[in-house]
Amino acid sequence: MAFALSAVAWALDIESAQRGAAEAARAAIVESDAAAVAVATRASGANDVSIARSEGFVTACVTVTRAPWPAVARCATARDRP
Repeated sequence: MAFALSAVAWALDIESAQRGAAEAARAAIVESDAAAVAVATRASGANDVSIARSEGFVTACVTVTRAPWPAVARCATARDRP
């Protein structure tokens, strides 16, 4: 039973990290990088967020770490405004 609950909790962390990365990438298009980091932290409870801009795209990477589960990292990319 404990293993099953741990697996569910870790799966929720994965979903949370992906949601946070997607929200941050969208926010970075219209707001500052600091605001996008705040959005990702609120959306996912992330421990680490990075925003990178390159050739018309914004990539947001989010890492969620909750003991005793392994860290989960997810990234999302969005096209920046022309």
